[in-house]
Amino acid sequence: MKQSMTRLPLILAGFTALAMPGAAIAQSETGPAERVERRVDPRAETMQRMMRTVSLELEDVRLEDAILFIEEFTGAKLEPIWQDERRDGLDKDERISVSITDATALDLLVRILETAEGGFSGNTWQMRDEGELQFGPRESLNRYAFLKIYDVQDLLFEINDFTRRPNLDLDQILQASQGGGGGGGGGSIFDDDDEDPDRLTREQLRDRLRDLITTFIEPDQWRVNGGDGASLRFYQDSMIIVAPDYIHRELDGYSWWRGPLTSRAPLGGSRVATIDEQAAEDTRRADRQQDPDR
Repeated sequence: MKQSMTRLPLILAGFTALAMPGAAIAQSETGPAERVERRVDPRAETMQRMMRTVSLELEDVRLEDAILFIEEFTGAKLEPIWQDERRDGLDKDERISVSITDATALDLLVRILETAEGGFSGNTWQMRDEGELQFGPRESLNRYAFLKIYDVQDLLFEINDFTRRPNLDLDQILQASQGGGGGGGGGSIFDDDDEDPDRLTREQLRDRLRDLITTFIEPDQWRVNGGDGASLRFYQDSMIIVAPDYIHRELDGYSWWRGPLTSRAPLGGSRVATIDEQAAEDTRRADRQQDPDR
């Protein structure tokens, strides 16, 4: 593994990293007694690390070496699904070429996955609850499906059409005037039609929502379309979906992550620094922690 990384120095000439306040990976030098416990979602921590910005050109590099570089550069917990005799996966020895400028490490990973072969359905990525960023062919990620319930009551509500005007019933008006108006038992003078031919039923609204989702969100993965990755059912005003994380992400995003996932722009203020400059800054920061007077 380490020996294979010797190909990277030529490729990484001109490599730049973006130092981002709030996105920097801090390493505490304090002792156990001084260390402050932080409760951070491990998935958010991994994503924060993958937001580090990079400019990089890879030319005919082994896929495993490229993934190892991302892992070492970001410190993120990566979980590639490699090909073996038991399952489909990524080929470690596949050669790839990728060029990317001022993009996040996640963008770089996505570009690598798009370049690498990924079976008939292609490659993508998803998050595990423990914080690992898992990636590989979709048919392999589908094995990690889980159930999630979505409240879609607001999507199944149709606003009444108040532009429809009632018609006056002249016969009813004449009958009311001839009767002297004393009976009080006459019907309405308006000819109301309670039937609205353009109004969809609850079942039709559900079918329309199902069609939209299974047509535009990973269409090849739904069982209704012949796939094996996801299924969808309705129960009252809830939508029950069994699917892997990458499909749930496209449906509802991540509640634990408020920032963009594919933005090439840095989060907050930033300055560009070379690897050597960033290493020097890390060293100065560590020195200041040990000796605040520096």
